[in-house]
Amino acid sequence: MSNLLRLIVVLLAACNSMLAASANDIVDPMRPPTATRAVGVKPAAQKPAGPRLSAVLFSGERRVAVIDGRAVQEGDRVRDAVVVEIFVDGVRLARAGQAAQTLRLIKSVTPIKVRVTAENEP
Repeated sequence: MSNLLRLIVVLLAACNSMLAASANDIVDPMRPPTATRAVGVKPAAQKPAGPRLSAVLFSGERRVAVIDGRAVQEGDRVRDAVVVEIFVDGVRLARAGQAAQTLRLIKSVTPIKVRVTAENEP
């Protein structure tokens, strides 16, 4: 009986150590990735991304675009550029001494005409 009890204790201890080892190998999916660059090595300088267009409001005479999270109208400045024209699906920017840059929405947009009637007014 004593030998059987010792065997069980030894087997339980071995199983416990195996479970502890496998628990250390479990990766937390919410944990941020660890740095993989060598110590003392500076990261390469990243070129700043250009302006990013995320939305356009095109309603009659009112034209507003959201660039880099900021609402702008024609004539407003975005970084080192001026908003020249706002389209239904994009914006044209002008920079001094450079060709105009056109920003487009990711998906193409098809404008639709909406007729306001007494039935659909609040």
